[in-house]
Amino acid sequence: MNDVMLANGFTRSKADQCLYSKFENNKWMYVLLYVDDLIVAHAWQDEAISLFSNNVSQHFVIKDLGDISYYLRIQNERDANGEFLLNHSAKITAILHQFNTKEAKGVSTPMDASYMTLEGEYDLLPDNELYRQAAGAMLYIAATTRPDIAVAIGVRSLQTCQ
Repeated sequence: MNDVMLANGFTRSKADQCLYSKFENNKWMYVLLYVDDLIVAHAWQDEAISLFSNNVSQHFVIKDLGDISYYLRIQNERDANGEFLLNHSAKITAILHQFNTKEAKGVSTPMDASYMTLEGEYDLLPDNELYRQAAGAMLYIAATTRPDIAVAIGVRSLQTCQ
């Protein structure tokens, strides 16, 4: 596949060898490879994507699954401006159920600004093993689609381990 991509004018990313890009007709096209799946992103030009598909189909059997909606457990939506919105709402719901916290109240910020001065119910938990599992699950979410919660998870994790 690498040879096909390079032969079609794509450049392989140095940061991620599964990402290819091509600038043509004043527009970027990105292709992401994962095992036997391709994601093609282009600025709403179906003609360019069709040409790409035709070129690849000369070397491989391909099947167009249409617009992406769910990939690697990440939900994908596209807004009216063509921007991609990624979220893990299904995974977060599963985590809430797994750790029996589905009744948790939502908040507008990842961590209360006065959290470091709170005492009492926020002390060490009786089951640190379960807490580590939950923190690990949430760190995955933080690393992929919700970097805003990383600090809160890290601070809470450090306090639990003390």
